[in-house]
Amino acid sequence: MSGKTTFPDRIDRAGNGRMLPVLAVLLVLASPMAMAANGGGSLTETISGYVFDETGIPAEGVLVNVEHTSVGAPTDSKGHYFLRGVDLDGQGTLVFTADGYLTVRVEYDLTDGGRMSRSLYLVEVEEEAGEVVGTVTAFDGSPVEGALLTITGNGLPSTSVRTGPEGNFRFRDLSPEEVDYTLTVEAEDHMTINVTALVEAGAETHLDIVLLPEVPMELVRGSVIDGRGFPLPGATIALEGSRDEWTTDIDGTFSAHVDERKGTRDVAVSLNGYEDITYPVIIPEPGVATVHLRLDITGNGGPETLWVEVVNAQTGEPLEGASVSLEGQEWTRTTDATGRSIMTRDDIEGRQTIVVSKDRFTSAAEIFELEDGGSGSVRMSITQTSNAVSLEGVVIDAS
Repeated sequence: MSGKTTFPDRIDRAGNGRMLPVLAVLLVLASPMAMAANGGGSLTETISGYVFDETGIPAEGVLVNVEHTSVGAPTDSKGHYFLRGVDLDGQGTLVFTADGYLTVRVEYDLTDGGRMSRSLYLVEVEEEAGEVVGTVTAFDGSPVEGALLTITGNGLPSTSVRTGPEGNFRFRDLSPEEVDYTLTVEAEDHMTINVTALVEAGAETHLDIVLLPEVPMELVRGSVIDGRGFPLPGATIALEGSRDEWTTDIDGTFSAHVDERKGTRDVAVSLNGYEDITYPVIIPEPGVATVHLRLDITGNGGPETLWVEVVNAQTGEPLEGASVSLEGQEWTRTTDATGRSIMTRDDIEGRQTIVVSKDRFTSAAEIFELEDGGSGSVRMSITQTSNAVSLEGVVIDAS
């Protein structure tokens, strides 16, 4: 970089004359044609501007590209860049990258065939930058896609990202600060929250953010185990004041939406062969109450229930049509579309070997022990051995 270029639209530096130690400062507003757009037009759009370092010297060789496209160009000796394309209209993000400087992302809206100017200062990396990464989930544990996260620190300009399909996000090239950054999280149908994050040089700060619903909603979730600590599937969960009932899954877990059931409520748990229990739980508004419950076997004997889930070892997908049997016994069960088979018998207590098989898959065996009159579950995986297809038939002479 050499020589200064006069740029009449440069913004003033902050306070004592030093450059703000953040990603960058936006200099020039969009031209009148850079208004909100629908996107997907057929006309040619242009985006141009200048890039300077902190001292006002033109920054040559800065790569400027439109994110998620092949449109990009480096700045010249005057720090000028010029981008042209037919698919640049609508909402987009300009990315400015250069060795030794913090990466900058600038969002824009551009009409079909529009022109726009964006100019800025780059901030030199004086120490190794940090990152903030994490996930955003709803209070029921499901990922929140498309949540808008905006990070600011010490009164400095902000930068924003949106969460991906798994609710994940990442802020790169953050300047380490003596004070915490503030992360604002917004999502449709959820309450906006502010979270603090300490950014350290060369480090990755991980945040798992849970959003509460905009409309108050309560949730009771948890797990049910037996006296040995094993999960109990098929247990019935009932909540005082609600007509609904819930059932634990193969892992012994449950999740129950209970609108307008705040305060202290009794959770009743029952399962054939086990002592019923009632447990008080405090439900916030809105919020989540988590309970972990244990059922003791009655000792009266009776039939046992075994849940078996079979999955493809390569893909993790459930396997329908797999055969499930107990070693030394003649009967078998077949898994359904969810990969599960539930067997209830009065002669499968004690130590048992579960055998799972399916055509073109390896077989698997696992030892499991059921209490007399008790329940249990096991998840097993088998590996596909071949993708070949066999053909059977009769060949005749047609002559």
